[in-house]
Amino acid sequence: MAQIVAGFGVPHTPVFPFFVKRDGPDCETAKLFAAQKEQLAAARPDVIVMFDTDHLNTFFLDNLPIFAVGVDKAFTGPNDEPREMPIYALTVAKNGPKLKETTLTPDSFPEGPPPLIFVLAPHSAHLPAKYATMTDFAWVLQRAALDHPVLDRTGLTGRYDFELDWTPDETQFTGALGAAPADAEKPGLFDAVQQQLGLKLEATRGTVQVLVIDRVERPSEN
Repeated sequence: MAQIVAGFGVPHTPVFPFFVKRDGPDCETAKLFAAQKEQLAAARPDVIVMFDTDHLNTFFLDNLPIFAVGVDKAFTGPNDEPREMPIYALTVAKNGPKLKETTLTPDSFPEGPPPLIFVLAPHSAHLPAKYATMTDFAWVLQRAALDHPVLDRTGLTGRYDFELDWTPDETQFTGALGAAPADAEKPGLFDAVQQQLGLKLEATRGTVQVLVIDRVERPSEN
């Protein structure tokens, strides 16, 4: 009969490696994880079962998590406000989209549709999409791959199954994958979007709703 010899739980924020890199191996974070490493080694498990998050598929060690905004019992703001800024516009290319309508139905996903998650390797990025809208596609590009908001201007309202493969460069994924090699076999992101999906990503300016924090105060004691 199997026996559980140890159990560990740690917060899942990806900021911890950043702390160790910044503060060195003697910082409190490094010491706490070192202690768990020793305890795990002492337990001498035959099998390790690990439950993890998808943070490293969508964020990177040098990309800090979104900060949290707390509010008191009485507060003003934060407010949404339209502002013009650099964006990427996602549109349909000249020869039309190459997307296939999904064959899946909502009943296929009792727990919700599968998330859009990048599969990354050195000098390679892959995005397998199932039951995805163009708004979903624009959102995931904005969230992890690109450095400006991505606005869906395709006018496409369906759900699609598609795959996208490209060679990322130093401007994508916060530069974590480095520059694209000169002899890369796969196209860059902008060419791949057009060649494989019949869409177009264009750097331009546009109006985006942003979160505006008017002021910050210490919370009340209660």
